[in-house]
Amino acid sequence: MIILAHFKKQNFTQLVSKLIEIKNQYSINQYGIEQTLLTLLEQSEVFLNQIGKSALESKVSTLRSYLTTAINGINPHTLGLIKTNKRKIIKSASFHCLFELSVILENEINEVDDTLNDSQKTLSQVVLSLIQAGGLALEEIVELSSVQDIAMLWNSLITENKQIALIDMQLKQNIIKEDIFLLIQNIINNLKDQ
Repeated sequence: MIILAHFKKQNFTQLVSKLIEIKNQYSINQYGIEQTLLTLLEQSEVFLNQIGKSALESKVSTLRSYLTTAINGINPHTLGLIKTNKRKIIKSASFHCLFELSVILENEINEVDDTLNDSQKTLSQVVLSLIQAGGLALEEIVELSSVQDIAMLWNSLITENKQIALIDMQLKQNIIKEDIFLLIQNIINNLKDQ
């Protein structure tokens, strides 16, 4: 199941913002960040499940269990009861979870960005080729103001032109049609600014 890439990017960006906030709290030794971190881990786990990333969901679930184990007074490395230095072990477990979650979220954002950038390059080439070949007038394109107008134009192009239909099929391997419309809207905005 492919989900709107723009939606993924927005959600991953929000999760990273919360992560940065927690990292800042961690760096100033703010007391009690564990519960906030557990909440973020749970939110990340739910979102990863929602977008079908079960392997990453499992990793985040393991991180949540790791931190919960430390909070409950068990050393997550040795699985022995913590008799001394409980705060240090919880802080160490928090750091581990912050680091690992950061890597996961950054990789996911980069993956979504790469997909969107590649798709936008392809669509830019299509739009510029159509303008150059006279299939579309630049004035006609820059006047498209809504996503619905763009959708109507794109749908008419894929029914009229087999090459564009193939490009549409190729793009839909990684993104959905709404992403295509939003990317075309970005291209149009860039053309307006030139």
